Amino acid sequence: MDIDGGNPKQLTNDGGFFPDVSPDGRSVIYTVLVPGEARLWKVSIDGGEPVRLTDNKSVLEVVSPDGKLIAYLP
Repeated sequence: MDIDGGNPKQLTNDGGFFPDVSPDGRSVIYTVLVPGEARLWKVSIDGGEPVRLTDNKSVLEVVSPDGKLIAYLP
């Protein structure tokens, strides 16, 4: 959305939690929680098809300042 709250855009349809914006502002990394699993996903700030980043349990992610690493809790 715009800084004033106008023009909101939905980025996910899968109930993402704990979003973190990449340092370049082009992607949002978030957690998807479903029964028995939690995985990290990434979607463009402009929307589009999300990409799964992890195959193991992963929550509470934080993207490093240079955007090269993601820390998370297993």
